[in-house]
Amino acid sequence: MTKTEIASTFKAALGFAGYDGARIRRNYDFCDLTGSTTCVRRIPLAAFAGYPQSYRNARIGVVFADESAGNSASEYKALGAPLLMTVQNDTVQPWAVGMDGAKPAGKSFRLQDTERVFRENRTSWGPDALGRMKTTADVSAHSQPDIFDTGLAPALARQFQTRLKELLGHSFQEIAVAYKEVHGRPAKVAPLFAFLFRFVTAKIFMDRADAKGWDGLNDPLDILKAAEKQTGLLDKPESDFRRKRILETAWASVKNTLHFQNLSVPDLAFVAESAFITDSTRDEFGVHSTPAGLADYIVNHLPWEQVPVDERVVLEAFSGHGIFLAKAMERLGQDLAPSLGPRARHEYFRHRLVGVETDPLSLEICRLVLTLSDYPNSNSWTNLYHADLFRWPEWKSKLQSAAAVLANPPYEAFSASYRRSIGATKTKPPAEFLHRLLQQPPRLLGLVLPQSFLSDPVYQDANRQMARRYDSIRIVELPPIFRYANNETVAVMASGLQIEGRTVKVHYAEVQKGGVEQFLEDWHVSEARSA
Repeated sequence: MTKTEIASTFKAALGFAGYDGARIRRNYDFCDLTGSTTCVRRIPLAAFAGYPQSYRNARIGVVFADESAGNSASEYKALGAPLLMTVQNDTVQPWAVGMDGAKPAGKSFRLQDTERVFRENRTSWGPDALGRMKTTADVSAHSQPDIFDTGLAPALARQFQTRLKELLGHSFQEIAVAYKEVHGRPAKVAPLFAFLFRFVTAKIFMDRADAKGWDGLNDPLDILKAAEKQTGLLDKPESDFRRKRILETAWASVKNTLHFQNLSVPDLAFVAESAFITDSTRDEFGVHSTPAGLADYIVNHLPWEQVPVDERVVLEAFSGHGIFLAKAMERLGQDLAPSLGPRARHEYFRHRLVGVETDPLSLEICRLVLTLSDYPNSNSWTNLYHADLFRWPEWKSKLQSAAAVLANPPYEAFSASYRRSIGATKTKPPAEFLHRLLQQPPRLLGLVLPQSFLSDPVYQDANRQMARRYDSIRIVELPPIFRYANNETVAVMASGLQIEGRTVKVHYAEVQKGGVEQFLEDWHVSEARSA
């Protein structure tokens, strides 16, 4: 058989193992950051469990081994697939792939038996079996079979994010040098970040083979304009950055060093916080971005079955880069009819995901996060609002229509002048937010709050209100979990809205200091009890 015929054979076999044909890619390009230098590799065939494709949902890869099959399998570990098939002559060998290399995963088989072997191994080679499937039935995750439990995805995530941050820092410095040489003065940090973010946005879409509207763009100014159109122009870079030398330096740096073929939404969220959110922004707005694993835990431990599918409007207050909205999109999508087409799904999400954020660049990142989460649909997120929530005139109407509210509010105490200007009755943003929120509580509530929520008198009214209005409350006490803040926190999930309840069931869990990484990966808690 030719290589094309072999690829077709495997594509059919993958279908028998439960893979959607739309999620099987031929000649898939992906970024490899595992070596000393960055490169883009291509694999003949790759199967994924979700969309958009990334190393986080890669499941099986197929390669042609011209030399040592084991070496060939190891070369493709950056794909993220825990199972690789090497084809050598008429023999197929399955390999379990980890960061340290590849090891045989069972016996080899004849190429002509491929479909039969995939049928027989459907339960262990399917998209769910090879992934780390988290369920709401328990606070732990169900792992894939031991032979594939390599920790490959988390290891790749750490490596990918660290290298990406380093490369972005390099691009930032190159642009800063060019700006100073052109203007004779250093650039302001905030607009430089916004300028760099535009080119990062452009490169993300240009690296995706199926992205529309980006072909044929070569001039840096044209690329910048296309990116500005994509991001929504909330924080347009200053005209000083549009000098030819600066534009060419920026695009050359991003184009030649940054590769996003395998980028996942949590990676983008990490990059947003670590590279594009400045220290002054963190101080001014009290920013402490929600880790993707924590948002995932909260969203998936809410009983969405209590809300009809067509009523699931989700409001993320203080939305930042929108990780709660992205995780809510994933969860809401699970209950949509399989027959619903991409456009109809996008319309569903567009009308049900609402975010409000005061920092313009964070909101643009949120827009990009949602666009990539719902890729390849268009960027038409009309319910993202650039506003201070405490002054937002639409707060009451949006809260009234929301079935679920998700939030990680800022923790820094109000200044006296700001507190007076918003008419706050509480001294701290989380307490004031809860005071306003619980005047019209939603059916589902998922919050990240300071640990003082459990004992500080400023939260006493909120605790009482929550106990009266919900019949089920889940609390997870957390050690410091934010990347750029040292706060101890609690995750609070409330459901079972009632007018005036007499009893409430409280489920309490705790994560120990050394267990943060495991909790973010598989929801493991060290202690749990109910009352």
